[in-house]
Amino acid sequence: MATKNNINASWQFTKDAVSVGKGASVLTEGNWEALDLPHTWNGIDGQDGGNDYYRGTCYYAKTMKRAEFGSEPIVYIEFEGANSSATLYVNGKEAGSHDGGYSTWRVNITDFLAEDNEIVVAVDNAPNERVYPQMADFTFYGGLYRDVNVISVGEAHFDLDYYGGPALMVTPEVKGADADVEIEVFVTGCADGDELDVLLWQNPVPQVTSAAVAEADGAHDDADGLSHLHHAGVDKAHHHDRGSRGGLDDGSDGGAQQDALEGAAGELIEHQLQLVARHFLQSVPHEGHAEEEKGNAAEQCNDV
Repeated sequence: MATKNNINASWQFTKDAVSVGKGASVLTEGNWEALDLPHTWNGIDGQDGGNDYYRGTCYYAKTMKRAEFGSEPIVYIEFEGANSSATLYVNGKEAGSHDGGYSTWRVNITDFLAEDNEIVVAVDNAPNERVYPQMADFTFYGGLYRDVNVISVGEAHFDLDYYGGPALMVTPEVKGADADVEIEVFVTGCADGDELDVLLWQNPVPQVTSAAVAEADGAHDDADGLSHLHHAGVDKAHHHDRGSRGGLDDGSDGGAQQDALEGAAGELIEHQLQLVARHFLQSVPHEGHAEEEKGNAAEQCNDV
């Protein structure tokens, strides 16, 4: 079963220059400080108004046993925010890097793991010509200033490398007193003919339960409105849920639209949307995406 665990506790931090990948632990060099994340090294000098705060490379390190990464065969580390650029090392080897301090990114570290592991993150908030914004009226706080998580998944899983999203795109459209909710799912590591189960509900009981099998090519619509589209190497499951809160109209068009929006979009999407996958749709690598994201990882997932 897929798991997502927070690993904010018990990191080591240093501003000293250390050598990664020289065969010895980085903790044998420099002066290290024990701390928990989130953290910034500009907590004091970045708030005095002098614009003379430290901007450069600092290091975070953490040791972990293999069992701490979860029992599934594929393992990602997820950073919800590392400002401004960061490079991840696992057991002395570079596993991935990311530019941009305000988006979540992930790295597949499966092939780098051993029984005992040293995780090192070099984070750099120095001025450069490749990361935006280049200038602003706020402090460019350096550090791992948001959560860090470990995600463990099976071979078939929601695509954790798909451009930083949760592998789930939900698009609501209000149509008079009704609303369409389109769900687009991105998965990887799947076999042709595998099944995707979609459960949509709002409090207190499920409103829609649908299951269907992906086709290798083309598209079809099931009787329950669940359609499957194979396009550009990515299978997408679309579901249209109409009028899930019918009967609550206050008598005006505006009330009907608001009710539909709140029912089919607000509660459904923001609070009670759950997507449960026993198996998944057939998926092939996204053209031009695999090399771009290799070791450079993408962004946020709420894995089911």
